[in-house]
Amino acid sequence: MSFKVMLRTVFICVTAVSMSACVARLPHTSFPMAAAYNQPYYLDAGDQLRITVYGQQDLSRVYPISASGSIAMPLVGSVSARGRTVDQLENTIVTALAAGYLRDPDVSVEVQAYRPFFILGEVRNPGQYP
Repeated sequence: MSFKVMLRTVFICVTAVSMSACVARLPHTSFPMAAAYNQPYYLDAGDQLRITVYGQQDLSRVYPISASGSIAMPLVGSVSARGRTVDQLENTIVTALAAGYLRDPDVSVEVQAYRPFFILGEVRNPGQYP
């Protein structure tokens, strides 16, 4: 490689590095769509909940939310779940069990399966998900 070609290559590299430093740096901003992921999930018919009452195997199982928006639990009967978050339902179950059935119940509620949702219109894959 001749000296002239080498000098030209070095000049191009130095120019490229210098120009990359001139790129405007935009401040990091959060996008509005990211805020949607921080919203709580509200329970409704079709969701399946894994409810664990520690120390009570007979009460611990998967409960589906019925079309009326409630779950049927032994001892406490029908518990409304529609429109509540998992934490709110957990507190409701603890209160119901503590009202004459268990002393200081420890309850955990998790969504095991989410209700289906539907995508309609002119989209690539319309239908029911999941």
